[in-house]
Order: sequence, then structure tokens, then C-alpha cells
Amino acid sequence: MQVLRNRELKNFIALVAFIIFIIFLMQKYYVRYKNNLSNRKYIMNSTSTDEAQAFERYDKLDSYYTIENIDYEKIKNAKDNINKEKLLELLNRFAVSDLKEIAGAERLNYIKLYDGMKIVGDSNVRLFKDYQVLESEHYYYFVAQNVEYQAEHANEFVDADTKRIVFWNGYNMAKYADSKDYVKNYQALVDKVKEINPTVDVYVCSLMPATSAAIENDLKGEVVHNFYRGKEYDKALKEHFGDKYINIKFMGKEKYYGNDGIHLMPQFYYMLTPYLAYYLALEEE
Repeated sequence: MQVLRNRELKNFIALVAFIIFIIFLMQKYYVRYKNNLSNRKYIMNSTSTDEAQAFERYDKLDSYYTIENIDYEKIKNAKDNINKEKLLELLNRFAVSDLKEIAGAERLNYIKLYDGMKIVGDSNVRLFKDYQVLESEHYYYFVAQNVEYQAEHANEFVDADTKRIVFWNGYNMAKYADSKDYVKNYQALVDKVKEINPTVDVYVCSLMPATSAAIENDLKGEVVHNFYRGKEYDKALKEHFGDKYINIKFMGKEKYYGNDGIHLMPQFYYMLTPYLAYYLALEEE
């Protein structure tokens, strides 16, 4: 009898746990459904025709992020040397086919150009470690931290031996009032680096978009916000930083994104890493 009661108790506890789990799942998907519905209503009621049209085709990357937008002027006007030759070869390879991993002797051609250089940013920069496309001394990442936080911790990635820093940040910007506020905080980050080491050359990479997967799983509404404001913020970065702005958005192909629609796959890094090396090594006429 006691064994039977214990078994009934265990079955009852298991049933209660199962019901709680089902309620949790229902609540989770209800919140997701409600947010997606709210986001759709926000877009469709928006006064911006562009936003409404963009939402209808949000399963594809915006044309703003395609290869047609690459700025060839600096490349065309640079001195003819091995770095320019390698960069053009790289762009041609990327244009006609998917770029595979660059390894061996070919990798040695560009990796030496990273001497004294660091790529600094958020979780996308962490993937340099996960994909092992750069040695640890050439990147520094802050997962889910904005540019103000990076400025507060600049001493962690800037020292007397640092020659060049390339900032690459993504969509951790939903709290900014507008593009002016975003650029102001980004400039404060650059100023902090210069305060620590005035000789450092500082560059800022363009933003990359989110894809449909990110929007569909966006429980907080931040990705949807950034999806439509990102273009505005990116234009502001380009206007503010000028020659210190590096366009990398032409590498954005949807198939290079992971399941979350924000982080990028190894193929993207096989292009980005040598591109930054050769692009920053260009010499002006």
C-alpha cells in the first residue's frame, strides 16, 4: 500500500511539472505572438511608407546592404602595390562565388598586416575566437554591451603598443534617442581611445542588418526597432567619421547569417578578415 501511494505521489508530481511546463510554453509563445502582432501594427500604422514597404519584404536583406553599395573610390585611387592587387583579387573572388576559408600561405599574406591592430566590438567580434580566424591579440569583444560600456573599459584593449583599432558594433543601440545621440556616444568612445593613446588610428565599421529570423524571434521589440533605424544610424556614422568609416555591409548575404538572424557564419569572416587587412594597408597616391 505504501509503495502504491509513493508511486501515485510521484505520478502526481510529474503531472504537475508537465502542466507547469506546458503553461510556460504557452505563455512564451503568446508573448512572442503578441509582440509580432504589435510590431506588424506599428509598421503598418507608421507614417513612413518606406518602413511599411520594408516590412513586407523583410525576409530579404535591404538593398542598402548589397554589393552595389561598395565604395570603390579609395581602392581605385590607391597606389598600385601588392596590397591593392590582393584586395581587388579578393573582391573579384567574392563577387563571382562563395568565398571559402583562406588558409596556409595565402593567409600569411594578410595576417602580418594585423600587427598592432585590434578589432573591438560586441558579440559578432567574439566569433573571431569561435571560428579561429584571428589570434586573440587581434580582437577584443564585449558581449551585449554598448559603446558607452566599451568606452568605460577602453583600458582593457588600448595600450602603448596599439597602432590601430577597428570598431565593429551591431544592434546594441535600441536605447539611443536618434542617430545623433548614437554618433555622439560613438565619438566619445573614440575620444577615450585617443586619450589613452593619442597615436592610435581609429576606424568604425558600418552596421550590418538583422534578418527575418531575428525579427520573428524578437521578444523585446528591439530588433524591429533597429532594423528600421539601422540604416539611418549607419548613414550618420559614415557622414560623421568620413575616411575613418569602413563599409563592410556589401558582404551581407542572408545565407551568411546564423539561425538567430544577427550573428554571422564563418564564410563572412573569411571575407572580412583579409578585406580589413588589405583595405587598411592601402596607400594614397
